[in-house]
Amino acid sequence: MSNLNHQVLRTAEFWGADPANFEIVETHLSWVFLVNDLAYKLKKPVSLYFVDTTSLENRKHFCQEEIRLNSRWAQPYYLGVETINGEADEPVLNGDGEVLDYLVKMRRWSPEQQLDHQSLETDQAAQLALRLSQLQGQAAIAGVDLPYGNPTELSIPALLNFQQVQPVLTERHDLEQLEQLSGWADEALKRLWPRMAERKDRGRIREVHGDLYAGHLLLDDWGFQAIDCVEYRSEYRWVDVISEMANLVMDFEARGQQAFANRLINAWLETTGDYNGLWVYMPYKAYRAMVRAKSALLSLEPAKIERETTLAPIDLYREYADRAESYTQVPQRFLIITQGTIGCGKGELSNRIVEQMGVIRLRTDVERRRIHGMAIDAPTDGELDAGIHGNEASDQVYQALAQEAEEILRAGFPVMVSGSFLKRRQRERFERLADAQGVYLVLLQCTPPSDWIESQVHDRSVLAHDRSGANLNILQHQRQETEALTEHEETFTKQIDTSDTQAVETLIDGLKQLLQPNYG
Repeated sequence: MSNLNHQVLRTAEFWGADPANFEIVETHLSWVFLVNDLAYKLKKPVSLYFVDTTSLENRKHFCQEEIRLNSRWAQPYYLGVETINGEADEPVLNGDGEVLDYLVKMRRWSPEQQLDHQSLETDQAAQLALRLSQLQGQAAIAGVDLPYGNPTELSIPALLNFQQVQPVLTERHDLEQLEQLSGWADEALKRLWPRMAERKDRGRIREVHGDLYAGHLLLDDWGFQAIDCVEYRSEYRWVDVISEMANLVMDFEARGQQAFANRLINAWLETTGDYNGLWVYMPYKAYRAMVRAKSALLSLEPAKIERETTLAPIDLYREYADRAESYTQVPQRFLIITQGTIGCGKGELSNRIVEQMGVIRLRTDVERRRIHGMAIDAPTDGELDAGIHGNEASDQVYQALAQEAEEILRAGFPVMVSGSFLKRRQRERFERLADAQGVYLVLLQCTPPSDWIESQVHDRSVLAHDRSGANLNILQHQRQETEALTEHEETFTKQIDTSDTQAVETLIDGLKQLLQPNYG
């Protein structure tokens, strides 16, 4: 520990701590002294392939970087840089004299606050997605003068993964799989070169977290916080925002939380509107899984999931190599649209389909707010044939949704559009889209009992503190405006009583068998 007396720092007395509330945690890069309700991180003087903290000046720099970076994402916990001064055998915290070393001072958090210690409800995915989109939206953007995000720079670490792993593997199956993955990665990089360049032009390469996974997220009284940003390698932080999301979604999937992962990426896409990122999303997921596979095989860092700590390196490698391979598979594309008035349960139906089928969902209410420059959770006015609900405005919404759905389908994903689709022209637009893309179209007509719908609408008004009856007026108006399905439309329509949870599950099971028999 540089030239400090290690034994002095290991005493509660040095820190002025209650011995009952004093603990030392050691990682491969630092010692963390847990002192009452605070924590002090002292960086180890190490020289590794990704970081050099052997000099005092470097340790000071990385302490300052840790505070700068984490103050953006978890400001309540990162308090500043402090010093250890004095003599090596008689060091003093924030004392006078020579600086012996530097510390990151933090507010202590409980491990139970970390998401890797929690079982989240799927509805919480929207809150997490909103928080992450806000943090990423405020992050610095890589300009043309910076190399980050350039396709050439992206290809080097991706292909290096395979070169570093290959000499360690001995089994024929592992080597054949690696060759297949390497070939796929090489082809994907060439095919998506223009898309990756476009991502930088769109300002989607930003200085984000660097290692975003469940263990680096907290849930506290302030909401979600992201801790422990990567301070030692700038190229880990300056990445495409959807690459960061790919890492986090992959992590939740590896933890067996597939439904939450599906809701999370959907909520993030809805919040940001960044559907263009889907062109590179699956390659980034495959890349992130291979990073973990390599890390496991070469024992570069501890396992990030508790159950993985008992696995042999080769077994953990195979889990993530198989996961990477699964991300290279082309999913079955299809298009689902809903029909029904407000309060008919189409929102919850779409939630269940997202969770269980992994579709990318578009919503008319979200797109309507986005077009009109509103927050996606903002209340909308209750005018029926004017403003953002008028016929012209609605046509604009459905046109925008059709364009987004087309891009998502072309990027290789199944799509669900959750909306009222009361007018025949609205439904016909998406029928033409399905024909043009050569995909199966399913129309889900939501037909719960009328009194159930009215109860749902009433409850919504109560929650919104709306006593005007506007929602019930809208319901009545929509019922009057609904144009019946044609005989042709009925051939690809499935009716569903959304008030019956068992009927919903049966419907989804049938859709899986019809549209994606190999999903999951």
